[in-house]
Amino acid sequence: YASAGEEYIAGEECTACEEGSYKAESGPGSCTPCAPSLLSPAGANACTTCPDNTRYTETSEDAICACLPGYAGEGGQGEACVACPVGSYAPGNGSETCSLCAAGTTSALFATAATSCVDCPSNSVSRRGAVCECLPGYTIKSDDP
Repeated sequence: YASAGEEYIAGEECTACEEGSYKAESGPGSCTPCAPSLLSPAGANACTTCPDNTRYTETSEDAICACLPGYAGEGGQGEACVACPVGSYAPGNGSETCSLCAAGTTSALFATAATSCVDCPSNSVSRRGAVCECLPGYTIKSDDP
């Protein structure tokens, strides 16, 4: 008989369930397709939801969990995506890494496009992919009393 995650059709060898399908129990039988918006690797005994900060996306080849805009990581590998830090951005569409803003510019947390990188205020600078810092002799103007 086939193990969980494998299908057995009479007279044939046991084969792993294809990606996007599963078989929960050992014994004869075939694999069941995952419900829409659920995923499984080949040989799975259950389907799973996408991890944090990802969304279910169907491509022409398969279904994946893609990072949301402003997040990056291995969402397609079942890992949660993390927010792009200040001074970087990720457009989404499954970004694996955050792109860095140019020197002299910065962005807010969760930035989603290169246009999110804005010039540092006067009398401040930034390295590539960093927060703007005041030049020596200058401080941040505060409206606090």
